[in-house]
Amino acid sequence: MMRLGMIWGLARAEARLTRRLVRYWLFVILGLLLAAFQFTQFMFIYKFFSSGSASAATINPRFFLANAAGAFVLIFYVGLIFLAFEVRSRDVRERVVEVLDARPVSNIELIAGRALGLSLAVWVPLAITVGVIALVAWLMSVPIHGLSVVTMLFFFTIPAFIYLIGVVFLATLLVRHRMLAFLASIVFIVGSFIGYFFVPYWSVPALDSLGNNTALFPSDLLPEVINGVGLIQRIGYTLMGLGLIGFAIVLHPRRDGGSRVKRAGVAAVLLAVGFGLTASIAYHIRSNVDQQRAWAEIHRGRLGAAVPDLQAIRGDVDIEPGRNLALDLELELAGNDARPSKALFAFNPGMSVIEIGSSGGSLSYTHRDGLLEIELPAPLGSGDTSVLTLEAEGEPNQWFSYIDEAQNVWMQKASEAQIIFLGYDPMIWDKRYVALMPGVRWLPATGPEYDRGGDRNPIDYYTIDLTFEMPADWLAAGPGRREEAGREGDRVRYRYAPDAPLPEVCLIASRFDSIAAEVEGVTVEALLHPDHTSSVEFFAEAADEIRQSLTDRLADAAAAGLTYPYDAVTLVEIPMALRGYGGGWRMDTTLTQPAMILTRENTFPTAWFEGWTRFNPNAADREGGVPRAKRQLVEAFFENDFNGGNVFTAAARSFLGYQTSGQGPEAVPMDYVLEQLTSQTVAEKKGFFSVHLFKGNFGQEFAEAGQAMQNRNRISDSYADVLIDRIASTNQVWDTMSRVKLSEIDPREDPQETLNILALKGGAMAQSMLDGMGKKQAGRFLAALRERRSGSVYTRQDILLAGNDVGEDLSTWLEVWIDQTELPGFWAEDIRYYRLTDDDTGAPRYQLLVTLRNGEPPAGLVRLEYRTKEGARGRQRTEPITIPGNSAVEYGLVLSDPIEWLRVWPYLALNRKPFNLTVPAFDADRLRDEEPFNGVREIELDAAGDGSLVVDDLDDGFSVEVDDAGKGFRATGARDEEDLDAGLPALDGASARADWSRYVHPDAFGKYRRTTAVVKRGKGDKRAVFAAEIPRAGRWELSFHLPAEQRSGLMSQRRDRGAWKLVIDDGTGTQEIDFDAENHDSGWNSLGMFDIAGGTVRVIVSNETAGNYVLADAIRWTPERRSGDQVAKAP
Repeated sequence: MMRLGMIWGLARAEARLTRRLVRYWLFVILGLLLAAFQFTQFMFIYKFFSSGSASAATINPRFFLANAAGAFVLIFYVGLIFLAFEVRSRDVRERVVEVLDARPVSNIELIAGRALGLSLAVWVPLAITVGVIALVAWLMSVPIHGLSVVTMLFFFTIPAFIYLIGVVFLATLLVRHRMLAFLASIVFIVGSFIGYFFVPYWSVPALDSLGNNTALFPSDLLPEVINGVGLIQRIGYTLMGLGLIGFAIVLHPRRDGGSRVKRAGVAAVLLAVGFGLTASIAYHIRSNVDQQRAWAEIHRGRLGAAVPDLQAIRGDVDIEPGRNLALDLELELAGNDARPSKALFAFNPGMSVIEIGSSGGSLSYTHRDGLLEIELPAPLGSGDTSVLTLEAEGEPNQWFSYIDEAQNVWMQKASEAQIIFLGYDPMIWDKRYVALMPGVRWLPATGPEYDRGGDRNPIDYYTIDLTFEMPADWLAAGPGRREEAGREGDRVRYRYAPDAPLPEVCLIASRFDSIAAEVEGVTVEALLHPDHTSSVEFFAEAADEIRQSLTDRLADAAAAGLTYPYDAVTLVEIPMALRGYGGGWRMDTTLTQPAMILTRENTFPTAWFEGWTRFNPNAADREGGVPRAKRQLVEAFFENDFNGGNVFTAAARSFLGYQTSGQGPEAVPMDYVLEQLTSQTVAEKKGFFSVHLFKGNFGQEFAEAGQAMQNRNRISDSYADVLIDRIASTNQVWDTMSRVKLSEIDPREDPQETLNILALKGGAMAQSMLDGMGKKQAGRFLAALRERRSGSVYTRQDILLAGNDVGEDLSTWLEVWIDQTELPGFWAEDIRYYRLTDDDTGAPRYQLLVTLRNGEPPAGLVRLEYRTKEGARGRQRTEPITIPGNSAVEYGLVLSDPIEWLRVWPYLALNRKPFNLTVPAFDADRLRDEEPFNGVREIELDAAGDGSLVVDDLDDGFSVEVDDAGKGFRATGARDEEDLDAGLPALDGASARADWSRYVHPDAFGKYRRTTAVVKRGKGDKRAVFAAEIPRAGRWELSFHLPAEQRSGLMSQRRDRGAWKLVIDDGTGTQEIDFDAENHDSGWNSLGMFDIAGGTVRVIVSNETAGNYVLADAIRWTPERRSGDQVAKAP
């Protein structure tokens, strides 16, 4: 019989001995420091950045313990190994083993007491650390989520410590050698953690000893310590730990008279039951994943089935939260040319169909595997209609959701399954909160649940008139304006009946606080947790400014005929656990729904906007004062939401995307283009979401985009544009665009690359259309398309007809962007800049003239971007400039301030990036009295050249040689695992690599793209080769192009360059050149005149240098008779 007093006494003694160990305090201090570092990092990001980005706001210290505590808990976990491995050897070393063995203490009491003492010795400082973090967070007005403290200290750590002590004790008693036992414990624990990152995510519950990935996301909307699955998993690990401790008791060499066989039996049972519990969770998940795959195959087999069109859904939905969902519906169907005799719907298998009928009586049906198939009274041809009645009830099965998703998180490696941070529950069915998401198909949806929106399963649009019954103290967010339809007892009924059609229905309900206003006849409402209204209160000062902005945008859209189709828009708060991405190839955000915007509780509702006030004390001095500044703040906050909650994307979809969608080979690109066009036309904002961002290093892109924003030469002043460019503009994407037409893209073949191509080329298409038409005309076009095809799908012909309706011929535009892969290519030459005589008011005038050439057959658009020396307006852009194929134009611009920076910004071209232009120096006192020129004029091409031969690092004549490889290789295609740029690895950092790589530099030479090859200092074993065909022997001048220094990054300091070694090899001999790159100017540098034999001449650039790196940008050969006449023009 165990004596609890004896166990407690032994535990106290063990804890006292443990606290005397130096290594104990080492791990305590290390754990405390790591916890402090992590918490400080969270708090820093939250306080400084959460007000500027919804994505940054997710790093919220309130939920710190659930999101990041695993790392510092792991320190205490490892420390426990160093403390527990001397369970027997310490007694032997201290020569007390005989005395201890003689004491009247059972092995159960001895081992249990020591295990308890060790656990307490480690748990107490961990609890103190958590307490200190909670206190600091409270003092900084960001209180830690209380239940997550309980979850971590009791359900995370205690089972983990018991399990770990069992492993170490057992290893120590199995392997009598101290060091071998210690190493065995380390190998087992470390191996478990490493293996954890490489197993499929469905198996994680069986390997997650800490419980981090089994626990719930913390929530104020659904506060809970732990759910049933998590509790079973933690009990399983506790039992396994007790079983391992039991075997340690059996193997302990000390004799206490107890039956080892009985003890071993009990230990085995504990271990088996514990393992069975954890394994059963993993098996349950895998079984459901397999069921999803089986469903997907069954539904895929029904693609192309003839089905009637769903015209309307009317009826009642009775919600008993967490218990029962009852449907009493009328489904209005319309026939088509296929004359379907059956109606086929995707309908959740968790819903039990009670009865289906029509005016003629009951109808036969089958409801199996999520497919509801109904025998119609008669085939429905074109013009025929039929109304069916449907009664069903039950609880939707959440595993019947997004079954055709291209990427299943449960089948990914745990290290790559970062998409889990976007939520894991497809729906929420709880007595405190209900989120009926469309993807669960709690309402019947026409056709199978596979490739919805594809040509064989087009989206069906319908109208609704639905009344939802729920608890009386609840509010609901749904597709349109909420109308109270009556109250009875503790129940309330809300009706939704928008005039506009929609593709699916979302309903979210709970106890919310409502903040609402009327704007241009539209009810704008926010439904938030009662404790999360501080963000709305913060923006109360800007209410009139925000209202006016919404009014202007709605009025502008309405003036173009693009009225808001629903009568309300609702921002509703959702728990973090609700899944924010859908199925299909795109796995698009589910946080945008018809007339609804879903915002996670760790974004807008809990962001620290007060920090903005502290960091912007002069906001009142800006134009529009604090109200306008706050309005701009909230707009930037939602624009910089890349987790799927961008309100501007949501608004755009309600204007068009939820009214109609594409069909045919152009459907995928055109849906994306029109969504972007609508967003920029209505809200003047862009949006981007891709689940493929959420991988093992998903935060890196956000951080690097933030760093890029500090570069004055960044691609845009918008963080969203910079991030999209970093994600989408890869060399692989550009290579694919050069081969594959948008109309030929198969999105399921490579969903990630498809999204990147759409973001890059589709985004440029939308921008070109907006700039070409103008905002008002683009709105008219969108309105015309919606007028034609609202409630159905559109085709390419519909786009052309809608364009004709507003006087726009879009045929050429579609051909160029959709049907071709060719792109224009631009360069600038003959830049002239001088001061004109002052105007009549005495204001100065500066004339800029730039010749722009397009060297490719397709026409293209560019802008000039510039900054003036005054710089008051920042970066400025000209109107779009159209340059026909294989032609040149001259663009003139007259300014009142001198220009200090100038570049060409192509929409989409072989240049890939904007490229800088050097503004010529001018004499400010020398005034020209001539007519100023603003605008564009075509000019004749100058076919004459100076005989120069230029070889750039992107030309065919460029290659690299490596001694170890034994031969040179052309930079065209190796290293498939990297994002290669014309055969060389792309360099995107501040340090050169040991191998030649390609670096994008705005001042590098290039016909279209400004790149240079670069290599880290070496021993001369890696060389870049420029090979040119010299037409005749003679004296030729060799020039070497040197890019300009940068303010930061790779070329930030000229002294890093040193002297570079070049060799000329014309086949008859070699000539060596030492090029002092450190002291030469940027641009073309003459290396001298050389006697060169005709034929192939190679200029070899070695990696040998005293500097830090070597560049190989471009070389130029100029025959002697033309040397010095003029600088060669860019080809």
